[in-house]
Amino acid sequence: MRGLNELMQKNHKTCGMSFWVEPGYENQLLGPEAPNWVDLAGDKRAVLVKGNPRRKIWRVRLDEINVYVKRYEPGGLVGWVKRLFRSSPAAVEFKNHQLAQAAGVNCPKPLAFAQKGWRGTGGTSILITAAVEAAEPLDVYLQENPMDDQLVRLLAELLGRGHRAGLAQADPHLGNFLIRIKSDGKQELILTDLQKLHKIPSEDTGKINKAAQQNLACCYAAVNYYLNSEQRKKFLAEYLAVTGLQNEKDIRCLQPKIERMAWKQSLRRWAGRDKRSCGNNEYFRRIRPVKNWKGSVLLTTKRPLPDSAASNSKFTPQQWLKALENPRGLFAGAETVSDSGDSLVVGRKLKVGQVELDVHCKLFRRAAGLKKSPAQRAYENGFALLNRLIPTVMPLAWLCKQIGLYGSESILITETVPGAINLAEYSEKEEVAQALAELKAELGRYGFVHQNFGATNVLIKCNPDGPKQLIVSHCESIRKVRKKSPRRTRRSRS
Repeated sequence: MRGLNELMQKNHKTCGMSFWVEPGYENQLLGPEAPNWVDLAGDKRAVLVKGNPRRKIWRVRLDEINVYVKRYEPGGLVGWVKRLFRSSPAAVEFKNHQLAQAAGVNCPKPLAFAQKGWRGTGGTSILITAAVEAAEPLDVYLQENPMDDQLVRLLAELLGRGHRAGLAQADPHLGNFLIRIKSDGKQELILTDLQKLHKIPSEDTGKINKAAQQNLACCYAAVNYYLNSEQRKKFLAEYLAVTGLQNEKDIRCLQPKIERMAWKQSLRRWAGRDKRSCGNNEYFRRIRPVKNWKGSVLLTTKRPLPDSAASNSKFTPQQWLKALENPRGLFAGAETVSDSGDSLVVGRKLKVGQVELDVHCKLFRRAAGLKKSPAQRAYENGFALLNRLIPTVMPLAWLCKQIGLYGSESILITETVPGAINLAEYSEKEEVAQALAELKAELGRYGFVHQNFGATNVLIKCNPDGPKQLIVSHCESIRKVRKKSPRRTRRSRS
């Protein structure tokens, strides 16, 4: 590993920034044919992969090498103060890549970083890493492929190797792991997003310290959904083998503790995501399309669903305002799906921006009063289920007519699930009786109770190349309940 201090002695001034480049890459990254790294928007070789107000990630195709460029934007006064003590985010991540590679952790090769001013106090900073070809995020891969034993072993080894060297990825969710299938058919895992690489006490003593346990539990919580009971035990066994503890007693003692820690971390993560669906951020937005109507809409999703056109698109608040400028007009001339005394459901096409969506619009006629409207409740419950990977219809928007604090009628807009029918119309219900019971138990495991759970409120999708899938609908009937601990249960019985 080439030391960062030695590298920083040889900087290059270009594009109004100071660049530090690994030897051998100066001509490719800073030569006459190199792009303007500060402004990649107009370069045809650059493609924006993802971005938010704080950072943007570009993929740039050069003549001899493909690279990823991560551009960090100024973070206000707090970010400026942080840079006084630990340099720019790009410089920190560059050093973290070097530390990870020296510890034997498989990660992208760092090629250069750039910053403005002393220790990056000038604002923007840039990190350039070599692209990992033919790779995809692990969470995307697992949507179509099962978690096999080889992948379990690779994930445990990658995590354990970093812990043994005293390094821990602060956010080890599955999107920060890339998977690549080699020419011989073997899998390879690559750890990414090392800007928050924490240093923890080394595991050379053979004991798992508290910091390592917390990080292990965080990764365990992310991957737990895809593992069966045997694979969970194997994951911990492989981790212990790398870190130096590999006897059966250690596994029996560690697994219950890690599972409890992982469950608590999952609860905190889900609570944060559930709260996000109610606010103003890059994924959701509160709107007021017309007088006396208010609501929230979906702008984009972090994890797109395979058969959802809305989750694979990106909308703006202005596009939604135009699409919902006449809330009651959504039901004019639309095909009626169901009509009862309390609600009206119609199916129609809704154009939002340039995307035409097949949607169901549900009008709740009963006044909400001073309580949360049923449309808002269904919208929030729908995203709460999706955050926990429970299949449900994709909520797109909710609106409520409100006069002062009093809520009148409300409207819920959800995306139609292609190829799905109501379970009550399915002729062979006995085939899915067990799956229906498991779905109800899964809802209860996460603290949800569907007050009208039955065939009329569940959809079934018959996939030609896979098993039948049950999908929860009518999420306005879902209530969150506080699960009793074993101790509280014993007290109530006594």
